[in-house]
Order: sequence, then C-alpha cells, then structure tokens
Amino acid sequence: MKKLLLSLLICFFATAIFAQDEDKEVTKQAKEAFKNAEKALKKNDFNTAKTEIENALKSQKVSADPKTWLTRGQIYQGLTLAADSTNMSEIESLLAEMMSSYDKAKSLDNKYDVLYIQPQLNVIWGTFFNRGVNAYNAENAPMAMHYFEKTDLIISRDSSALNNAFLVGMGIKDRDNKKYKEICNRIIASPNFKDKSMAYYMLADIANRVEGNTEEALEIAKKGAALYPQNKDLMLLQVDFYQKLNKISEAVASLEQALEKDSKNAYLHYVMGFFQQKLNNTDKAIEAYKKSLELDPENFDVVYELGAAYYNKGGSIGKQINNLSLEEQKAKEKDGSLGKMMEEMKSYYKQSLPYFEKAVKMKPTDPNAIGALMSAANGTESYATALPYIESAVKAEPKNAEFLQHLATVYYKMGKPEAALPYYEAAVKEDELNVELLDGLFNAFKNAKKFKEAIPYIEKAANTLATEVSLWENLSYLYYSIKENAKADAIEKKIEKLNKKN
Repeated sequence: MKKLLLSLLICFFATAIFAQDEDKEVTKQAKEAFKNAEKALKKNDFNTAKTEIENALKSQKVSADPKTWLTRGQIYQGLTLAADSTNMSEIESLLAEMMSSYDKAKSLDNKYDVLYIQPQLNVIWGTFFNRGVNAYNAENAPMAMHYFEKTDLIISRDSSALNNAFLVGMGIKDRDNKKYKEICNRIIASPNFKDKSMAYYMLADIANRVEGNTEEALEIAKKGAALYPQNKDLMLLQVDFYQKLNKISEAVASLEQALEKDSKNAYLHYVMGFFQQKLNNTDKAIEAYKKSLELDPENFDVVYELGAAYYNKGGSIGKQINNLSLEEQKAKEKDGSLGKMMEEMKSYYKQSLPYFEKAVKMKPTDPNAIGALMSAANGTESYATALPYIESAVKAEPKNAEFLQHLATVYYKMGKPEAALPYYEAAVKEDELNVELLDGLFNAFKNAKKFKEAIPYIEKAANTLATEVSLWENLSYLYYSIKENAKADAIEKKIEKLNKKN
C-alpha cells in the first residue's frame, strides 16, 4: 500500500513539473506572438497582427498584461478603419472587439485610459463622425445614422453625434427601427441631453405604428408627457392613443390636467372640444372651442369645428324630427312642439353660418369649408350669403366638379334654373356618373323645360350605371315630356324588371 502511495506521489510531482515546463513554453511562444503582432501592427498588416495577438492571449501571463489588450484594441481599430465602410455589420463586429479590448486594458491598469486609449479613440471618433457627415451629404441617410450612432459609442463626449443620429434617423422612411429605438433609449439614459421629449415621442410612434402596440405606446407617451408637460406633440400623441384605444374619458381627464397647468393654451382647449364632441357633450365642446378661439382667433380648425358643433346640434334635432312616426308628427304639430323643434334646429344652423363663412374667408378653396357653408346655407335658406364665396371658388378652380355643383345648386335654389344649367353641365363633364349631381341637373333642365337637352347626360349615365333605377325614371320622364312615348314605354318595362330584381 505504501509503495502504491509513493508511486502516485512521484507521478503527481512529475506531472506538475511537466505542466510548469509547458507553461513556460506557452509563455515564451505567447511573448513571441505578441512581438510579431506589434511588428505587423506597425506595418498596418492587421490580419497578421490579429492572428498573432490571439495566439499571444493563450498565455495567462501575457493576457494579464494591459499592454496586450491595448495592442489588441489598436489592431481591431486598424481592422475597423480598413474595412469596407459600407459594410456596417462587419464594422459593428470589429468595433465591438476594439472597445472590449480597450475596456479590458483599462480594467487591468486605469492609467492606460488617459495615457494611451483616449488618444486612439479620438482618432476613430473623428473618422466616424466625418463618415457620418459625408454619408448625409451624399444623401445616404441610413449610413449616416449608423456612423453617428457608432461615433457616440466610441466616445460619448457630448450630445452632437447621438443627436445627429437621432435627427437623421427621424427622416428615414424605411429605417432600422431596432437600431433607432436603441438610439432613442440612449438619449433618454444620457446626461448630455436636457430635453428628451422627442426621444419619447419617437419611441411611442414606433411602438404604435411599427409594432402595433398602442397600449405600450400610450405608456411611453404618458411618461414623456409627465416629464415634459410643455411638449404639445407628446400631449397630442397621448390623446391620439386614447382615441385609438377608445379611452375618450381618459383623454378628457388627461387634457383637464394639462389645462390646469396651462390654461392659456389654445390648442389644448381645441383638443378638449374635439373629445367632448366624441362624448356627445356638444355644449362643453362649444365652450372649449370658444375658449380656444378667444386665445387664437385666426385658427382655421377651431373656427371650422365651432361652426360644425353648432350645425351638428341642429342636425341632431333634425334627426329627431325625421325619426318621428306620422302619428307623433301630428301630435307634435297639434301641441306646437314640432314647430318649436324646427325653429330650434334652424337657430343652430344660423349660429353655424358665420363660423363657416369665416372659415371660407380664411381658406377660399377648402372643400370641407365650402361644403359646410353650403350645408348651413341649405339649412337656413341663406343662399345669397353663400353665393359670392362659391363663385370665387369656381373662378379659382373652374374644373372642380364639387364647386361647380354647389354653384349650380345655389342658383337653382334661388329660383334661377337657367343660371344653374351651365354649371350643372360643366360639373357633369367632370364627374359624369355622380347620381346626386345628375339628379340636380335633371331638375334644373326640367324646371327650365329643356327636356331634350338633358337626355344625353342622363341616358349615358343610365346605360353605364345600368341598375340605378332613379336614372331610368328620370330618362323615362324626359322622353314622355318630348312625346317619344315608345322609348319611354320601353324604359318603363326596364324599370319594372329592375324593381322586381331588387
């Protein structure tokens, strides 16, 4: 037994001595490899230097020397700068090796940072920053974004490089959103940025629009709005997300908080009006719009929406009237309440008219404003008020079918079918299959007793829109009116077949 133990001990010591001899050999080879790496580095033979430095790191003693890691960082810096400047994947990989090598050298001896590493980093920082500028000037925004972002990774000395990456990336249509999110998050974490509101905005936008996660987007927007309450864009983005998620009450509550901090903010009052309308609180909406208009009297959107709020109040009453049964109408006529309802409806239409009139003055060819003015004119029979604005719109856009139709309608409603006809004809030439427009044209020709002139327009549309019964009915009327009964009778049979199908 003792002999066996002795044999084992002899074997152990022999192995240990062999291991020490092997370690010396490894160290010797590693030191030689390190010298070779330095020589290759001086010759800018970075690939050879890379192979030799990796061989040198096989020795624990050599790898414990900060100079080894400094040299490795310099080699990878050379490889990074020598690589294809358009191959961002390769550059990112090489740059990561460079930075990790310099970090390792600093961890082994912190004096290396100021003495050796910072001067090296300053060189590549300047090179990458200039590459970003050159890429941007060459209209290669994606590459510019990547180089500016990498520049900040090398030395985050101020906000310039990262801010450039952020601003350039903002305008890229098909950007690398994963990388852009990283940029935004680095801005938020950086002490070099005082205002980080737009980083929150863009993160929220990506979460909603790109990733389809509106709930997460809302949380990001809320956090940003809480940190930067004066940022209107963040507030509105937050409100948009509330609307998309159908959280209208929450949106109103959020706006109320914002208005407590900034009661003179015309835009917040405007948005409040919009959401009060969503909640069918029309009176509160009108109140909010009026406050907004007091603060910003020339805001087209507020003027238009205030007119629309009044008009919609009248329209709501009109809807109630239309929904009355015949018996209910008779009862309300008898007790006088129907007349009061119609008077109230018309009064709201009248209140909307000056706001729509002002909106058209501000934007004379805005189709929504022109259409709203026409609706208010119809509701109040104020065609003379609308006429000069519609005429001006037609002069500005003489081929706009919608404007031509409005002008024809105004003349027709004012009892001037002859004046309306050329505008109906001009409108139909621009929009020849518009059934509503064709119906107006038919009535104008009919009242002017110009039945034959109307036939080509109605017949062409009826043959194209073959199942549109109203067009065939109008065509039948026109043929009967000019005594072409056979044609009219044939059309009546067609109408009968269409009605059976329907």
